[in-house]
Amino acid sequence: MRAQSSGWSHFGFGPPEGGTPCVRQVGSPGVSGGAPTLPDALDLFDPKNSSSAERHERSERIRGRYANAANHLPGEWHLLQNFFSFGILRFFRPSNCRIKADALPPEGGITCLWSHGFNRFLVLSAAVRRTADFCLMSVDFCIAFDNARSSKFLSMPNETDIRSTGASLYFLPLELRLPLKFGVETVTSVTCARVCLTVANAGGRTSEGWGETPLSVTWVWPSSVPYEDRHTALKEFCIRLAKGWAEFDHAGHPIEIGDLFLRARLPRLLEEFNAKSGLAEPMPFLAALVCCSAFDMALHDAYGVLNKVSVYQTYNKRYMNCDLAQFMTPAEGANVSFAGQYPEDFLIDPRPDQLPAWHLVGGKDLIDAAELDGTEPNDGYPVLLTDWIQRDGLQCLKIKLRGNDSDWDYERIVQVGKISLERDVTWLTADFNCTVTEPGYVNEILDRLMNEHPRIYGMILYVEQPFPYDLEKSRIDVHSVSARKPLFMDESAHDWQMLRLGRSLGWTGVALKTCKTQTGALLSLCWAKAHGMTLMVQDLTNPMLAQIPHLLLAAHAGTIMGVETNSMQFYPDASIPEAAVHPGVYRRLNGRVDLSSIHGPGFGYRIDSIKRTLPTAAATC
Repeated sequence: MRAQSSGWSHFGFGPPEGGTPCVRQVGSPGVSGGAPTLPDALDLFDPKNSSSAERHERSERIRGRYANAANHLPGEWHLLQNFFSFGILRFFRPSNCRIKADALPPEGGITCLWSHGFNRFLVLSAAVRRTADFCLMSVDFCIAFDNARSSKFLSMPNETDIRSTGASLYFLPLELRLPLKFGVETVTSVTCARVCLTVANAGGRTSEGWGETPLSVTWVWPSSVPYEDRHTALKEFCIRLAKGWAEFDHAGHPIEIGDLFLRARLPRLLEEFNAKSGLAEPMPFLAALVCCSAFDMALHDAYGVLNKVSVYQTYNKRYMNCDLAQFMTPAEGANVSFAGQYPEDFLIDPRPDQLPAWHLVGGKDLIDAAELDGTEPNDGYPVLLTDWIQRDGLQCLKIKLRGNDSDWDYERIVQVGKISLERDVTWLTADFNCTVTEPGYVNEILDRLMNEHPRIYGMILYVEQPFPYDLEKSRIDVHSVSARKPLFMDESAHDWQMLRLGRSLGWTGVALKTCKTQTGALLSLCWAKAHGMTLMVQDLTNPMLAQIPHLLLAAHAGTIMGVETNSMQFYPDASIPEAAVHPGVYRRLNGRVDLSSIHGPGFGYRIDSIKRTLPTAAATC
């Protein structure tokens, strides 16, 4: 795109004094003749060309031309070179503009950052003529970043800000004691990715943070591609992410860094991976998101550890550099503003230390003694649903359904419902796992339940993700379903933008998961609450360390009812080292989990007290 000469109005708003500009001096260029200009750069970014490789090639050409001068810039300005790889939308030459005089220093030739809502403008060279009230700036040129909160990192850092400096990745294989059915596939094993991320602040202090997630192949990547091919691809992508995170040289609060990585870096890494994978179909973004979540959680943990505070006490103005308005926008027509709002404004504090626990009734789970055939594990843990209810005092059951066999789905709900009534279970949910293609399928089951089993119908608290998770491709109007029962997005809820689309289609609730990143879960939580959507926190059969951020999110979110937690059903012994420190986290008693042992900096893992021997690292960067 060629330079524009029409001034600030080209971007749809008036001169800066018409808004609330935030201009911060960060030092003069220190280069003879002022900051460099790029007379040839204006033709390098063609918005019609969306190829990542070509965008990267063009950005490298610009960066090469600018590198010599950029190396003379002081301190944080060296990061400017990196930003040419991410999200540059356009170059333009604004006409003279007025900025409040007290926002600028008296000297001319400054370099500063100007902010207006989502738009960030880096002024590389300006001659300033001060008047009584305003400074008249004659700007050589600016760079406008596409939704780039990243440009704030060019300013002087907050003393609590961090940047990642290294990453180690471990793979922990687990065998399920009972098979677990996801959609049309059945799972018997899983690999957990555990990450140790090293971070540093501007003063050179360092700390380590930990994150973990199951690489749930069949959930993140339902496909006819062989399971092991998908499993291997997920692990290989995690290894690439280790390098990507270790080299992601951006400082800030973990929500700011995490959001930037998700927007600017992760899509490109996925595109590059898919171009070279040789698989019959590309890895979906949901799979990449889950792989990334372990690194993102480790970033949040490390931030809290370095600053010696629970990370949930940092989601506020004191620690963050910008408010929620810099990350997301309200739905059109909604009476919502994120200006001056921070995640803390949407979180429960103090958190409850006990939460109702939801038990998963999988498609392969045994619910009647007549189904026993002698092949069940004899390991001291329950097998039958009735035994689980009795042992753990369960009050909440989540029923996995097929979504392509309405008679089976209906009978399964009725069977579980009758057992629940007999044993004083209070609540049920129905999870169709993205296999339904028409709202009528769900409506017929619900209507039939209401007519034939009204008590069981009344026990269904909400319905979870019946329809394909790619909302952009499958824009199904679901208002008829949500008119019957609250309808919760799960796999579809990648980020707040998907929530905005889902809300317009009739979805009324959101099932949050830390496996889609702590950063994304928090932003989605805030957007959903601001728009009156109900929340739940759902499990990905989280064992070991993965269980702790999962439960903390539920405790701080304020869910419709407790938290789903089922790792104790499928691999209870996997968490023995962690359970020695956090017994209530890995065992459900009286239908609840107990978080009272979780305390201290970061996520409160108390990692030094957990006696777990890790395997050899799969990657160290």
